[in-house]
Amino acid sequence: MSGTRFKPRYKICTRIEENIWPNKKFTSFKNNKWASILRYTNSQIDLEGYLRSKEPGLGEVPTLAGEYGDQLRARQAIKAFYGLKEKKFKKIFRESNFDRRRSQKTFLGLLERRLDIVLVRTGLANTIFQAKQRILHGFYLINGKKIKSPSYRIKNGEILQIKEIHWKKVYEDLNHRIEKNDDIRYPPDYLLIDFYTLNVIFLREPSINEVIYPWHANIKLVREYYR
Repeated sequence: MSGTRFKPRYKICTRIEENIWPNKKFTSFKNNKWASILRYTNSQIDLEGYLRSKEPGLGEVPTLAGEYGDQLRARQAIKAFYGLKEKKFKKIFRESNFDRRRSQKTFLGLLERRLDIVLVRTGLANTIFQAKQRILHGFYLINGKKIKSPSYRIKNGEILQIKEIHWKKVYEDLNHRIEKNDDIRYPPDYLLIDFYTLNVIFLREPSINEVIYPWHANIKLVREYYR
């Protein structure tokens, strides 16, 4: 994996003025450039550690002043959260019902079915970057078959497993974060995890309210940006 594939997460957060990942280190930064990222305190974050998308319309309608800038930042934040480049992100958008009214595929559903984000949502990977790396190294199986593509879309009822040789490593990492109370969140209702075997089943398409983010994500602005 090349060093230019992902920019440093701190740089991404300062550029779009959002704490995309719930990183506690930001609270210790004193430089003025971090001020805009520290707008959301712990009291504004729900018990699962994430801020839920707003309704109706998955966000507030921006004012005319700075409308394009709001759309651009919203797109950059969502794209960075899922660790996607523009070409892939736009392709997912074009495939969804956001762009094609007759499409049965939802934008959030296509994003949340990706193998890498499922690992993050269930805690089997600490970050989207770690998830992608471990997938490429062959850590995980889908219905017993090794998958080495972070973009693999998990279907309803499919079982995600950890390869036996890597199971202890993943378990110890997860257990260590739990003991440290290090940003552990409950898996969403559309994912079922067995904490004894660490097997995960993708149960169903997620609803709007079930897709949560560490900041006030505005999906509506992403839709407006591409239209």
